[in-house]
Amino acid sequence: MELQLRVSGEVGSLYRWLLADPDVAGFVQDTASVEGEEDLGGFEVINTLVANAAALSSLVVSILAWRSHRRPEANEVRIEHNGVSVVVRDPAPETVAAITAALADPVPVDDEQAV
Repeated sequence: MELQLRVSGEVGSLYRWLLADPDVAGFVQDTASVEGEEDLGGFEVINTLVANAAALSSLVVSILAWRSHRRPEANEVRIEHNGVSVVVRDPAPETVAAITAALADPVPVDDEQAV
């Protein structure tokens, strides 16, 4: 499954973090700047490709770990797949399961569904 990680600020930091994580480094493909696209508000994109729900869970865990090393209000990360956009905010363990379920079986939901 192809995913896009849209990151507000410090995309390089997240990109390096993911590449350093042996559980997810193989999923990370590249980054692309989307600054200037009005609907994205200056987000930058990290493209990923995961094979299954377990790989997706590993990716979400790594993103949550990266976020836990920053100010709580900083660095919003959106994971997008097939029209589903999930905002990663909550570091609670059940967040991984909720995000994995929302993206693994995509059903269109309200934009910017926060988890």
